Amino acid sequence: ERDGSLLGFVWADDPEDHLLPSSERLQALRTFANHATLALRAAMNVETLNGRNRELVALHDTAFGLLEGIELESVLQAIADNARQLMATPNAYIYVADRQGGDLRVAVGLGSFESHIGRSLDPGVGASGRAYVSGQTFVIDDYESWDDRVPVYDTHRFHAIAAVPLRTRGEVAGVIGVARQDDRVFEPGEIALLERFAQLASLALENARLYAAARQSEQLHRSVVDGSTDLIALLDRDHAVVLASKAYQDVLGYAPTELVGTKLAEI
Repeated sequence: ERDGSLLGFVWADDPEDHLLPSSERLQALRTFANHATLALRAAMNVETLNGRNRELVALHDTAFGLLEGIELESVLQAIADNARQLMATPNAYIYVADRQGGDLRVAVGLGSFESHIGRSLDPGVGASGRAYVSGQTFVIDDYESWDDRVPVYDTHRFHAIAAVPLRTRGEVAGVIGVARQDDRVFEPGEIALLERFAQLASLALENARLYAAARQSEQLHRSVVDGSTDLIALLDRDHAVVLASKAYQDVLGYAPTELVGTKLAEI
């Protein structure tokens, strides 16, 4: 390379000629090696750019797919499924923090983790527990030989594991993890990709949780309104009915759906 580092070497040998090559041939070989270095570097740069392009396309498609989801369970399932596809492994999981109990729970398990759905984990235990407590990515290249591994996973003989925290509203809401059972480890570029994906996944998770909270609030208000014998109506700024209680049917004879969009003063 131009900086003096060694990229490789070219070997040329004639088994019938035991003499050193002439200076002209050596010079020609050096010139060829220089051109080969440039060509090889260019090919590697192109491959790197193609790889980055594939990553960006995958992240783009994943982002739109996740943000379109609103059901919490389906969003979590999609997050784990996309993570294992990006990392080229069948095994992925998501631990969700239980704010009341203080522990972590496997909300989604794919591949070898499917049988562990619902399993609890204390913060600080294993790769996921450490990622949760530290708020940082935790990677193990040889999980089988790691002294602090979670024994319940020993039967799966995981080789490499990567756990990345999921953050919502400034706090760690869970951990997304992937595992490999072959001899491959997670390269720095793959970890960087997984971390970028986790940021998108966190947005999707927060979006789904906000929707779930809004729907729960709406159901609560609806049950209160419909259970009352009073005439209760929600009006917009133009005084048109947005929501009406069932009591309107009993008292005035109007079904609540009939009143939506009308003004009470006009009735």
